[in-house]
Amino acid sequence: DNGSLNIYDLNGNLVRELRNGYIQAGDYKETWNGRNNNGKIVPSGYYIYQLKSKYYTSARKMLMIK
Repeated sequence: DNGSLNIYDLNGNLVRELRNGYIQAGDYKETWNGRNNNGKIVPSGYYIYQLKSKYYTSARKMLMIK
């Protein structure tokens, strides 16, 4: 089933799309390099990451420190 892993700022704006599309079940590790979708470095601070699939959605706050 299709899934996505996205990062948003605290205003709800999409900062970075890390994954989008079909992902088989299993354990995965994803690393964010602190850049937005345009390749620009974003400032340190709090961001929201959202993991979404057909049957599950989870969103958590994270702190990105340079």
